[in-house]
Amino acid sequence: RMCIDFTDLNKACPKDSYPLPNIDCLVDNASGYELLSFMDAYSGYNQIRMHPANEDKTAFIADQATYCYKVMPFGLKNAGATYQRLMDKVLADQLGRNVEAYVDDMVVKSTSVSQNFANLQESFDTLARYQLKLNPAKCSFGVQAGKFLGFLLTHRGIEANPGKCSAIINMRSPTTVKEVQQLAGRMASLSRFLSKLAMFKEERSLLMNREGIRSIRLNHDIHLKNPISYKWLFKRKLNSDGTVAKHKSRLVARGFTQQYGLNFQETFSPVAKITTLRLLLSLAASQYWHLAQLDVNNAFLNGNLKEEIFMQIPQGYNHNIVSTTLTPLVCKLNKSIYGLKQASRSWITKFNTTLLSYGYKQSKFDYSLFTIGNINFLTKLYPSVI
Repeated sequence: RMCIDFTDLNKACPKDSYPLPNIDCLVDNASGYELLSFMDAYSGYNQIRMHPANEDKTAFIADQATYCYKVMPFGLKNAGATYQRLMDKVLADQLGRNVEAYVDDMVVKSTSVSQNFANLQESFDTLARYQLKLNPAKCSFGVQAGKFLGFLLTHRGIEANPGKCSAIINMRSPTTVKEVQQLAGRMASLSRFLSKLAMFKEERSLLMNREGIRSIRLNHDIHLKNPISYKWLFKRKLNSDGTVAKHKSRLVARGFTQQYGLNFQETFSPVAKITTLRLLLSLAASQYWHLAQLDVNNAFLNGNLKEEIFMQIPQGYNHNIVSTTLTPLVCKLNKSIYGLKQASRSWITKFNTTLLSYGYKQSKFDYSLFTIGNINFLTKLYPSVI
């Protein structure tokens, strides 16, 4: 995309005071619908013709000649307001009812499939009437979730944009004032999803001076991590006669405090289909195959975490460093312990990768079924049962 430097022209032009829609209101109005269709104009500004008397004002010098724009170019300070005025006039009958538009970004909202078709047809007819074109590569129709104005819209409501969350998660600890400002700006973009953001205000103010930066360099980190809590679970295993066979304890993370996009991404993990299991058992019975059932010990602890997750120090953990320091310590989890939202997926990813490295082939019809050779089958009945 070519963009001309219109600095001098923008200084000479009066400001168009046409207001742009409030982003928070648009996002709130577009959330909570079952089906959404996101549409983006094809070089939206270039679809508006320049007034013939003003074409020469957009002149620019090229290698061989001087040219001017016949359509509204990018870089003009009033281009956004001009395009928004056009959208408000073109979509006047639909705005707020089944369409929300911010400049060249549009979202069609529907509660059912039939309504989605009707709303899209109405929108297409309106855009065609005014000869406005869409960019198919940036459009998605009839989806349940999508990004709009920096937010993730779903049928559940408004959620944090995973891209913005990843930018904060993958950002190294700031060591300069500029990096602290970058961190503050990224956190401000997610302010509506961070209920305790005000708690960081005082610490950020401290970090904006030289002493704060010096403290970061000495400690190699800042305390902006939000550790999740834990719980000890105790259970008694009984024999058939009621006597105690053993006492069992397990440390479980309180994964319900995790936030999507911040400390977990995907959670889906497939398990065996009952039809696959029945087919394998019938084949094994008719062919007299040998069957073996395996139960993996502490299966989830074998999964490696991709996200950076911190947990509070478990009660009863006695270590010299805990008693000699005044700074509250946390645990950094490298393995997926029970209770984490991504624990099952992390373990199954590890399990699948290991089997594939040993030559097993994963079925395309049931992802929990693996084969090697012609007669050996392996299937996961449950996350830890094989």
